[in-house]
Amino acid sequence: MNQTLLVIDPQADLAREISAATRTESLNVLHVTSVAAAQAELRRLPVDLILCSNQMAGEEGFDIVPQLRRRRDGPEFALVVDGDLAKGARDAIARGVSEVIQRPICPGALQLLTQRVRDRNHAKRVNRLMTREFRNTVGEHPIVAASPSMIAVLEALERSQPGNAPKLIRGEPGSGRSGVARALYAQGVERPGPFVSLCCSAREEAELEAELFGSTSSRPGESGEGLLLEASGGTLYMEEVGDLSPRLQARLASVLEAQETLSTATGDTRELAVQIVVSTHRDLVREAKSGRYDEALINQLDPQPILVPPLRERREDIPLLADALVRHFSRRYGRRVLGISDAALEALTRYSWPGNLHELECTLEEATRLADGDKIDLPELPDALQQDPNSGTGKPWALRPARRRAESAAVRRALRSTGGNRTHAARILGISQRALLYKIKDYDIRD
Repeated sequence: MNQTLLVIDPQADLAREISAATRTESLNVLHVTSVAAAQAELRRLPVDLILCSNQMAGEEGFDIVPQLRRRRDGPEFALVVDGDLAKGARDAIARGVSEVIQRPICPGALQLLTQRVRDRNHAKRVNRLMTREFRNTVGEHPIVAASPSMIAVLEALERSQPGNAPKLIRGEPGSGRSGVARALYAQGVERPGPFVSLCCSAREEAELEAELFGSTSSRPGESGEGLLLEASGGTLYMEEVGDLSPRLQARLASVLEAQETLSTATGDTRELAVQIVVSTHRDLVREAKSGRYDEALINQLDPQPILVPPLRERREDIPLLADALVRHFSRRYGRRVLGISDAALEALTRYSWPGNLHELECTLEEATRLADGDKIDLPELPDALQQDPNSGTGKPWALRPARRRAESAAVRRALRSTGGNRTHAARILGISQRALLYKIKDYDIRD
C-alpha cells in the first residue's frame, strides 16, 4: 500500500533528499513551504507522515508540532535532525514526537521509519473499526444450541470453509444473524483484522456507496478508503444486503468477481483481502427470478446459505439464552440478579417473540434493571408476557422438563466439543467445574 509523506521545508532541499532516498519505495512525497500550506494539504487528502526540520518554527513563532496535531486521528510526525542525533531525539521527546531521522537521509533508515509508521497507522485503523463495532454492539452472547434447528446451524458453521468466499446468512430480523456472522469470523483464526458490520437497510444510496467503496471527499482524520479496504485482514458483515439498490448490487458483484477494488486514496486497484459475510431476510434466488435482484451478485454468494431459525421455532433454547442474558446484563449494570423465577421463565418460553432474539435481549435488559431481588419475576416482565394464552387449556411448554432437556443437551455438546475435558467444558458453559460435575451426575451423562 502506498504511503503519502508531507515534507515541510521553506526550501526544496529536504524534499529532494527524501525523494532521492525513496526511489525503491512505494512512497508519494509532497512538499510545502509553510504550516498554512501543510494545513491546507491535510484538509485536501489523507497523509501518513509529516517530516520537517527540528529547527523549523510554526506560524507566529509557535512550535510547529501542536499546530499540526490539532486534528483527531492525525498523521504521524517525524523531526529531521541536522548534526547531533541524541540532542535531536531529546528535543523530539520534549515536544511529544516519537520519531527522528538524521540528515543526510539514509534510505535504510527511511525505510524503517516508514514501516513503523505503516504498522502504527494500521493499528489505529483497526482500533477505530473495533471501537465503531463496540459502540454498535449490544453485547457479546454465545450461540446457544439446544434445539435441533440451532444445532443444525452450528453444524453448518463447522462445515463452512474459511476463506474469501462470501458467506450468506438468511433469517428474520433480530433472529441472531450477527452472532452467526461473528462465529464465522472467529473460525478464521488466520485473520488478525477486525470484525466490522455495515447495515444496508434504510440508507441513502450515496452515503452507503461512500462507506462501502470509499470517497474522495473524506473528512479530516478519515482515510476515505471505504470498508472493503479498511477491513482488510478481517471480516466485513453486511446486514440486509437484499436492500441494496440495483446499481450498488451490480458494483458489489463486479468487485467480488474481480476480487479487487479501487483505492480512493491512491487511485490504484488493490486486491480484496477481506472475508465478506452478508445476511438478509429475503429469498434472493426467488427475487432474482422475478427480476428484483441482481443474479450476478447471487452467483458470487455461497449457494448454501446458513438458515437462522426465528426464536419461536427454537423455544428449547430460551431457558439457556435467558440465563446467559441475565448474567450479562447483571454484570453490565452492577446488579446482583442471579436468575429467573420459574413463573417468569415459563412466560418467556410461552411467548411468541415477534421481535426474535433482539426482543428477548431488550426484555431481559429492562427486567434486570427493574428486578428488586436476586431473581427476575413476572412483575418485571411486559404485560404481553404476563398474559397466559393457554389458560384453562393446559400448558404445552412445561418449564422444568424443558430446562432439563436444554441443559442436558448443552452439557453433552460441550463435553463432545472438548473431547471430554471437563475443565474446558465448564469454561465453555460458563459454570464452575463443581457445577458441571453435579449436572453430569444429575442428568446421568455417561458419554
